[in-house]
Amino acid sequence: MISRVFLFTSVLFMCLACREQQDGTAGLSHSTKTTTITLPDTVLNKLQDGDIILRQGDGPLSFHLSRSTGEIYTHCGIIYKSKTGKLNVIHTLGSDSSEKGINGVQTQSLERFVQQSADSILFICRPIFKDSVGKQIVSAASTYLKAKIPFDYKFSLLTPEKFYCSELLYYVFKDVNDGKNVFDLTLKHKTYILLFSTFFRTENFKPIFLLKEHLPTKLND
Repeated sequence: MISRVFLFTSVLFMCLACREQQDGTAGLSHSTKTTTITLPDTVLNKLQDGDIILRQGDGPLSFHLSRSTGEIYTHCGIIYKSKTGKLNVIHTLGSDSSEKGINGVQTQSLERFVQQSADSILFICRPIFKDSVGKQIVSAASTYLKAKIPFDYKFSLLTPEKFYCSELLYYVFKDVNDGKNVFDLTLKHKTYILLFSTFFRTENFKPIFLLKEHLPTKLND
């Protein structure tokens, strides 16, 4: 009974935390009332298609999600350049969290995505688990974007017809890596959880930018 309660609580926190990522009522550590987070030109100029961006959402639900998973990051997306050269992010959210009211895979400007990082917790890395894989990652993600894959409110890794944030990346990586998994996974109470520690494995991902220096990847580091 205790295990079932823990599992339900963990999934509930994860679901609500992803919802709060763009919830205006949750607020931002760097809100419009103070100073919004911006990436310096030295970083923007070296970003490439397929780079991965991680952030922590603001508010108590993201806090509880972090405590539940033991990790400080709660949301992720794929960076790409539009035909006009504008930097955007492909990610997935529930419709109640989306500024556009979209349920599932969608795009957002990189600028806005960055502004919604809590407590300056933001990390960008480049996949290197396969040569020149960046454009392939964007192409695979764009396929799910065009298919309008809805948000996975049940957070089940075994439902490829619906995605939560890291699940989108899980399937994109498998698509471009001959079906091979890249993610770190942990099994908790018969449920697989995708770990953001994946992106700190330097054999598979090259660090590009860490907003807050010397930031641990886990709460107990």
